[in-house]
Amino acid sequence: MSSGDFIDKLAQRLADDPQGAWRDWGEGKISDEHMNAAQRKLTGQKIATSNRKKYAKRRKPLLDLKPEPTWAVDRAVQDAGGGIHIEEPGQGPIFYQHTVLCQTSLPYKNPGDEVFEWERQNGFVHLRVEARKALHPGTQEWVRLGLPWGPKPRLIMTYLNTLAIEQKSPDIEVDLTFRAFLTRIGYKGQGYDYRTMKDQLGRLSASDLAIGVPTGPDSAQTFYGRVVKHFDLWVQRDTDQRLLWPSIVSLSTDYFETLVQHAVPLPMEALAQIKDSAVQLDIYSWLAQRLHRIHPVKPDFIPWTALYEQFGQGYRDLRFFRREFIKHLKAVHAVYPAARIEADTGGLTLHNSPPPIAKTTYQLIKHGKLKAVR
Repeated sequence: MSSGDFIDKLAQRLADDPQGAWRDWGEGKISDEHMNAAQRKLTGQKIATSNRKKYAKRRKPLLDLKPEPTWAVDRAVQDAGGGIHIEEPGQGPIFYQHTVLCQTSLPYKNPGDEVFEWERQNGFVHLRVEARKALHPGTQEWVRLGLPWGPKPRLIMTYLNTLAIEQKSPDIEVDLTFRAFLTRIGYKGQGYDYRTMKDQLGRLSASDLAIGVPTGPDSAQTFYGRVVKHFDLWVQRDTDQRLLWPSIVSLSTDYFETLVQHAVPLPMEALAQIKDSAVQLDIYSWLAQRLHRIHPVKPDFIPWTALYEQFGQGYRDLRFFRREFIKHLKAVHAVYPAARIEADTGGLTLHNSPPPIAKTTYQLIKHGKLKAVR
């Protein structure tokens, strides 16, 4: 039994038989860590239920996004290992995002040339990004590249993640494939698009990330590290352009190992359609990693205040944020038609929905039919 399953069962036991659970804890059969986690789990469930009842009394419907028909299986492709991968028409190549980056966000807009630190929180997950310096090969001076911002670093991360997963290596040569990536995602492989993408890639490469998660009332775990471990830099031949461009990128070992275990698959075609909106990319990634984990008969309710904390960068008034968020939600549903979401004046109700990429593999039975294996 996994640790998560054990905590779920212990939380249920605290609800059904609290005396028995606390007796076992007193006898040392249940650790303090597991009991604290189960208490947090049970408290969160009670708060969510209370919020749903509280807001249901005075909520008015705003939006009801019902699932639309998904693509039918078109063809099966056998991979080198003898397995079968199902491709669906209109879906195209698959890109990957780390689950942590699906739950937290980088700046939507340029925070300013003098801002070198960024913090964001989503529930229990805290993200901190710090822009560091890199050595300029021409001047031999340390240059601070600034914080990554906007939709491009989000797309770049999916690009780097995908190359690392496909090559089964954290060491990536990006220069030879970077232009091809730009054209596939819908940008121009030269000019402004190329320069700004390279700029954001440099900013990502020189940024340190810290991820913090509370583990108890008086404790928390913090991961410090750089997504990119090391990289080579070269300067553009245009003397008017002073940005440093990485051509070889190596992901840190810790990040690569967790990426392999916690990568969220996303259709490239969907990302291409919302590539110009950082908000829509964040909403899409967030829903892709969350909707399929919701209980089939117990939807999740999220009040607007919580959504505002997660996605409300740049909005001073909750009303304006809600209006714009609903517009973004419609655009995301257009590329994630299987999503089942309701919006009202109280918040969002998320229903269990299949992920954009089905987590099903197939084996080819010799001289037989395809057999689904879950």
